[in-house]
Amino acid sequence: MISAHTLHSGDTYSVHFHPGQAHIVTGGYDKTVKLMDVHTGQVVQTFQQHQSSVSKCIFNPHGNLIISGSKDCSIKFWDIVSGVCIRTISAHLGEVTSVDMCSSGSLLLSSSKDNSNRLWDIRSVVHF
Repeated sequence: MISAHTLHSGDTYSVHFHPGQAHIVTGGYDKTVKLMDVHTGQVVQTFQQHQSSVSKCIFNPHGNLIISGSKDCSIKFWDIVSGVCIRTISAHLGEVTSVDMCSSGSLLLSSSKDNSNRLWDIRSVVHF
């Protein structure tokens, strides 16, 4: 083990490496998404707007956005520089359990406890 960090108050549910591998993003029970510098172990940014636990968080392929899914049934898109939530999708009727992006960054796949998997064109926020 290289290092261990406690980033969230409560459980951590998701971790994901930045495409450049210098940062990781984590999501947890405390309703927050955290961006951490791998080399220093310091939290660079904390993103707070979810109303319930964050079940999954990822970077887009370009590394400029974080996408988080939450038990509050929403998916949020965060600008990693400003820390601002730039888009929220609230179409699921149950907890969002997972999110993932295609390699071009144009399609987002989400799953939920509403028994649905949704494929989104994020250029227009339309699901197929």
